[in-house]
Amino acid sequence: MTRVAIDARIPQGITGGIAQVVIGLAQGFAEAKPEGLERTWLVYPDYQEWLGPHLPSDDEKVVCQGRADRAAVALSKRFPRLASTARPYAERVLDSLPSSRRKEGPFDGLFASRGIEVVHVPFQDGLATRVPTVYHPHDLQHRYLPEYFSHAQIAHRERVWRSKALRAYAVSVGTESVANDVCRFWGVPCDRVHVIPLAPVNSGVEVTRDTRTVSDRSTILYPAAFWPHKNHVVLVKAVELLQQQGVRVDLVLPGAAVGVYGDVRREVVECGLDVARTLPGYVTAEALSQLFADATVLAVPSRFESASFPIWEAFRRGIPVVAARTTSLPRQVGNGGVIVGPDDPKEWADALRTLLDDESLRSTLGSAGKAHVADFTWERTALASAALYRRAAGSPPVEEEEEELNAPARL
Repeated sequence: MTRVAIDARIPQGITGGIAQVVIGLAQGFAEAKPEGLERTWLVYPDYQEWLGPHLPSDDEKVVCQGRADRAAVALSKRFPRLASTARPYAERVLDSLPSSRRKEGPFDGLFASRGIEVVHVPFQDGLATRVPTVYHPHDLQHRYLPEYFSHAQIAHRERVWRSKALRAYAVSVGTESVANDVCRFWGVPCDRVHVIPLAPVNSGVEVTRDTRTVSDRSTILYPAAFWPHKNHVVLVKAVELLQQQGVRVDLVLPGAAVGVYGDVRREVVECGLDVARTLPGYVTAEALSQLFADATVLAVPSRFESASFPIWEAFRRGIPVVAARTTSLPRQVGNGGVIVGPDDPKEWADALRTLLDDESLRSTLGSAGKAHVADFTWERTALASAALYRRAAGSPPVEEEEEELNAPARL
């Protein structure tokens, strides 16, 4: 028997991509049902609203939230950007404590009482512990786009995240590009870095095209919070060019109003787009599913992505993609879409118009995307992760788990 704890202490609504990873893992373990693997999930009190429906019924759930956590979560929900900005300064306070007070991680007593042998930390700022860990840093964006980060944020990533990666028994990443970065920039031995691709998340909500909204206008969809690297403005300008050419098209940009949202909104107004239609805000899973069902094309102009969940969702539905020629996006898109440079509105307008004008091409790319994404499942992700857990605990992995862990990298 191998006993693993998974750090799922993520507040609802402010860490979308990371929450999707945790939900996917839960779904994967529910599907794979690996024998001899007991799982304990560390959660915040609101987990039942977003994670609870996806957890295997037999898994243990332990609510861990002190007063400081409650205050930090409340502040982060009101001021999302503050979470990543303030944390480096909190780390400085912790670093100033006598070393004798930091010898043991905050949950090591809990782990000892439950016989936990390995801990999976699926996000960069997860818990610290003396128990062997599988650590998942999602990207090293600050190395490529330092202008989007404060000096304190960069120092925090380089000191805290890097030290967690170096101390971990194994580092799990979603793509080869992130694996190469972890080895190159942080000096983690490459034999300890494992590429375990992620997959589309089943939200449990599936809707079909809303016939009430069907019109002769096409819809370009880009769901993303308004962080600077998401590069929304180039898409707004591209759609302005399309409308000037007489193309009847709507642009829909659902996402939390964080980061550079104000700049994007001003651009939407200046370009004469319908603000209410273009910027619906943070939407529910059901509303997002409806937006995907009604979309003609998914656009992803992001300047940096380790992997894009919206691309997987589009492919699952047979929707073609236009994506930026950055990081792992070309490999993820494969032959299911069109790749263009990230920053030229005219290039984006031309690529989008090509797809919008050619239904046959959209169908061909959509079918290719469906075939591509079928190779990625959370069951496979869970099995490969289970192999790492068993290795870290000193137990022999199950054969099918080892095969998944050692499978050739697909991203």
